[in-house]
Amino acid sequence: MKKLLFFALAIALIFSCGKGINKEISSNHAFSSFISAYTSGIITKSSTVRIKLAESVGEEIDLNKELDKSLFTFSPSLSGKTIWVDNRTLEFVPENGLQTGTEYIVNFSLNEIKQVPKELEKFIFKFRTISQSYQISMNGLTTTSQSDRGIQELQGIISFADEVDSLSLAKGMTATQKGNALPITFIELPENEYRFVVGSIIRDVNTDSKVELNFSGEAVGVDNNYNNLFTVYSQKSFRISNSKVIQSPQQYVTIHFTDELKQDQNLSGLITLKGAGNLEFVIDRHDIKVYSSSQITGIKELKVYAGIKNKEGFKLGKDYSNELTFEALKPDVKEFGEGVIIPSEGKMTFPFEAVNLKAVDVVLTKIYENNLLQFFQINNLNGSNQLKRVGSKVVTKKLNLEKAGVELNRWNRFSIDLSSVIDESEGAIYQIHIRFKKEYSNYGCEKEEGDDELEQFESVSTEKEWTEADWGSYDYDYYGDYEYYEYDYNYSERNNPCHSMYFRNKGFTKNIILSNIGIIAKAGSDNTLHVIVNDINTTAPMSGVDLKIYNYQQQLIGTVGTDGEGMASIQLDEKPFIVVASKGNQRGYIRLR
Repeated sequence: MKKLLFFALAIALIFSCGKGINKEISSNHAFSSFISAYTSGIITKSSTVRIKLAESVGEEIDLNKELDKSLFTFSPSLSGKTIWVDNRTLEFVPENGLQTGTEYIVNFSLNEIKQVPKELEKFIFKFRTISQSYQISMNGLTTTSQSDRGIQELQGIISFADEVDSLSLAKGMTATQKGNALPITFIELPENEYRFVVGSIIRDVNTDSKVELNFSGEAVGVDNNYNNLFTVYSQKSFRISNSKVIQSPQQYVTIHFTDELKQDQNLSGLITLKGAGNLEFVIDRHDIKVYSSSQITGIKELKVYAGIKNKEGFKLGKDYSNELTFEALKPDVKEFGEGVIIPSEGKMTFPFEAVNLKAVDVVLTKIYENNLLQFFQINNLNGSNQLKRVGSKVVTKKLNLEKAGVELNRWNRFSIDLSSVIDESEGAIYQIHIRFKKEYSNYGCEKEEGDDELEQFESVSTEKEWTEADWGSYDYDYYGDYEYYEYDYNYSERNNPCHSMYFRNKGFTKNIILSNIGIIAKAGSDNTLHVIVNDINTTAPMSGVDLKIYNYQQQLIGTVGTDGEGMASIQLDEKPFIVVASKGNQRGYIRLR
C-alpha cells in the first residue's frame, strides 16, 4: 500500500474549476473496494464534502492540515481546502459555503492517494443542496402584563428549509404601528425555526389600530416576500380575533380572544361544535382549546355564545360562529411511556402509538454488553452515536397494523413482542427504531403512478452484513432503502401527507434495557463515590448488588457491594466514569458526569 506523508502547508492551493469535468457518475460497485462512503443526497449549504476510504492509508498523516493536491474538482466550481479528518477520511471545506438549491458534480482523484486501475482513477459523484424557502405562522396578540391591558405583543414562528443566520433574519423582518417601528426579538429553535416576538404594541382604550409585519425574502436568498396586517382591537373591545384547527400532535380547536379570560368559568353550553361529540375545554390566558372525544373530519360549524367572560368579568357581548375544516390526522408514530429501563418481569412487549398507518418498519439494534463501556464514552443511555462500532441490527421487520382490527384513522396503541429476540439474561441495550413509508399510509390520498402496493403480510429480516464496506460508516442509516426521498425533496410539501416529502425520515428511536435495577450515584469532593440502588418495581432498597466502577478509559478502578439499605460508598484514586451494577442476571448502568 502506498504510504503518504503530508507536511503542514500554509497555503491553500485547492481552487477548483468546472471546466472539462467528467459528469458521468461512477458505479458505486466498481469503487467499493476503495471507497466506503461519500457525500450524497441532499445536504445543507454549510456542509462539507467527504470521501471515506475502505482502508486506512497509514499513520503518517498530518491531520487537519491543508493538502497541496487538487483532489476534488467541482461543477459548478468551488474554492476551498482539503484536509485529512482521520487516516481514512478526506474532507473538502468550501471557502464560502455551497450555493443554495444547486446540484454539484464532483471528480475525486483517487489515483492521487491510492494505486488503482486506470479506469478507477477518477471517482465521480453528485449531491444537491437544499433550495431555501420559508413559511411564517402567526399566533394572536397577547397582553404582556397582568396589570396593564394597554401593551401587547405578537408572536410567530418562521421556518426555513435550510439554515440561516440570525443577522440576516433580523435584517429581513420589520414591524410598524402607526408608522412607528416596533422591536422584534428572535429565539432560535431546533430544525431551522425561529420564534419571533413583536413587542411594545400599543392597545388604545377606545380605537382599533393595525400592526404591519413584513419579511423580505431577499435577506435569506428567497424571491418571495411576506406582508400582513394585524388588527389591534381597543381595550373596550372584548371579542374573538380568530379561531383555527390544530391537527397535530392532537386535534383540537383554539379560539383566540382579545383579552385574557376568567379561569374558573363554566363553559358547558357556551361553545358548540356540530357533530363533534363530547367536548372538553382548557382555558389558557387568551385562548380556549376545545377537544373532542371523537375524531373529526370535514367542515364543522363552531359557535361561541356571548356569556363567556374576560378576566375582569365582562361578557363577550355577541355570539360568534365560524366554519372550520377538519382534516384526517396525518400518518405518524410516537413513543408511549418514558425512560430507558424497562422492568424485566412479565412479557417483554414494547408499546408505541400510530395513526393512519397500515404498517410500520421496525429495526432492532443490539448494543452488546461487552461493548457498553465504549458506547457510554460518547452516549447516554438513550444515545445513538456510532452504533455500528458497538452493536448490530438483529431484526428488521415490517409490522402489519391492519391486523389489529382498530380504526386506523385515530391514534391507537400497538405493541411489539420482543420475547423471541431479546435475551433477558444479558445486560445488552437494545435500540428500537420505528419508521414508515408513503405506501404504508392510510390517509386516503389518490394513488399516483409509482406508488408501491403494501404487502399484506409481516416480513422479518435477520440478514447479517458480509462486506467490509459496511464498516465504512460508524452509524446505521435506517432510511437508506427509502430511495425516493432524495428525488422528491420539496420543502413546501413537507406537511403534505400525499407527497413523499412528508415521509422523509419519519419515525423515532428509543433505547431500552431490561432490568429491575435503578441506580443513583454521586462522586463527592473527598474522592468518595456514593451509590444507592433500588428495585424499580417496588422502590425497595436492593442489597447484595455488585458494583464495578470504571474510568473513562474503560479500566476497572474499584468494586464494592450494597448493604442492607441498598447503599455503598468507595474511596477512589481517580475520577469515576461509569458504574455497572449486577445481581444475578440483572444489570444496571449509570454514567457519571
